[in-house]
Amino acid sequence: MHEPMEAAILHAKFLAKHLNRCSSQYIVRIALKETSLPSSHDGFQFALHTVNMLQENPFGKLKHGIYLAVGLLRDPPAGQDAVEQCIRSCIRTGWMTRNVQLWEYYFPEGCPGNKECPSNRDYLMGIVDFIELWKCCCEEVRYESV
Repeated sequence: MHEPMEAAILHAKFLAKHLNRCSSQYIVRIALKETSLPSSHDGFQFALHTVNMLQENPFGKLKHGIYLAVGLLRDPPAGQDAVEQCIRSCIRTGWMTRNVQLWEYYFPEGCPGNKECPSNRDYLMGIVDFIELWKCCCEEVRYESV
């Protein structure tokens, strides 16, 4: 039996080896797509901006904080409830159409979101955690290439 995080670590190392010079925003896009979020959905863009903000402030409040800021990035602005609902709908769509193997890179066994559709916070923080893992692997790749 393998450790639940083993697949996530291997995937992060693979991405780090091949995409270590990419921006974290690009990797966030890959993560959202690999977890089957439809890029044509408003929730995709909202999730992208939310993850980027959570990377800077992982303890930020989603409601009455980050969702409000993300909604203001749109023209015309969207309310925080609309942002929350769009992300929720997008996550549900991703959950229903997910590739289980890819999904488990981001939500390993034992993590929220592995056995049932995750909440917005669990989903978004799962992506943030994976991006942090990818960054660590990028450092490792850079160190090995010296």
